[in-house]
Amino acid sequence: MRARVNMTVVVTTVSQTVGSGRREVAHFCVPYTGFFDSDGCAVAEVPEVVDRTQNMAAIYRDMVLTRAFDVKAVSLQRTGRV
Repeated sequence: MRARVNMTVVVTTVSQTVGSGRREVAHFCVPYTGFFDSDGCAVAEVPEVVDRTQNMAAIYRDMVLTRAFDVKAVSLQRTGRV
């Protein structure tokens, strides 16, 4: 089993165009630790609060489905179909 994947997502929000460029109005980082790769395969030992790898995989699957639902719901809402 490989070591945990420690990553940071850097997001910059811009909201105003000034001249030919954009003005940055917010900048933040979201650090996270990954236990599964994009295919759902474990890449590290899971935390003690998770009693079995299968439970963590189910949580990951539910998270991915929830995100897919959210993307579709936002798309439908923006087109006035929800």
